[in-house]
Amino acid sequence: MDQLLNELLKTNRHQRHDFLNHLQVIWGFLKLNKNDKAIEYIQEVSNHLQSLRQLNNIASTELAADISAKVLSLGFNEGFKISIPEVWYIEDKNIPKVRSFFNEIWERLINKVMMEKANIVISFLNGKIIIDMQNINGELEYQTIKSIAEKQGIKCLVENGQTKIYVC
Repeated sequence: MDQLLNELLKTNRHQRHDFLNHLQVIWGFLKLNKNDKAIEYIQEVSNHLQSLRQLNNIASTELAADISAKVLSLGFNEGFKISIPEVWYIEDKNIPKVRSFFNEIWERLINKVMMEKANIVISFLNGKIIIDMQNINGELEYQTIKSIAEKQGIKCLVENGQTKIYVC
């Protein structure tokens, strides 16, 4: 629990820093009389912040906090999207598996996003976690994710170019 609290505090500092950066970008556009660019940027950041509201759809408070800390630490990054359109329930016995899975894959996935080598969409839907990761050169890398899921005892399939993790 202490590690999660430390991660959330670190994320809070990162979010504050990002927010100030967004204000500086908007300020710069306005000073240069690029009002259209300022409005466009505000809309992009607003859309990003609206999408983060979906993190509240993870029914497990502990898992929601853990995943939220990771997602929020990214800040505004066009290469990463998360989708949780409805409340996502998970049995208590499966929470440690999912947390361990996410902790293990997170750095691998996010390093690719940060280096602009991949676009990743993670969706939580109907007892599944769907990871759609596309490299800029069009290749898909799922073998690593599959082996990590299987190591945690989580069923993992590749269907229609998406890795589907079944944890229900």
